[in-house]
Amino acid sequence: GLAFAFGNVSSQGVPGYYRMCWRPNGRQDDSANFYAYVGLISFACPAGTYESTDAAGIVSCISCTRGYYCLGGSSGTSAVKTACATSSTTSGRGAAAASDCFCNKGYVPN
Repeated sequence: GLAFAFGNVSSQGVPGYYRMCWRPNGRQDDSANFYAYVGLISFACPAGTYESTDAAGIVSCISCTRGYYCLGGSSGTSAVKTACATSSTTSGRGAAAASDCFCNKGYVPN
């Protein structure tokens, strides 16, 4: 069977779809004659991050800020920040689920 190894993908990667091409192992030249298109790969923001576009139009995955949780995902779906419930927060950056939110001091859950 076929095996693919992509190594470690940084959470600072640019989310989106990328064209995958195959090249015979050990081939070092860049000649288009030695590449074969094999499909698309999707890079989504990991849990604890959200998708953000800066003023220059560059898209990246940003660590979720305190008081929010981020499910991760791809553009237009779940790659957004979601605020914790009223009177609750998170312990810091990178919360990945609603269960990471807790009541502020002096408050109790509803």
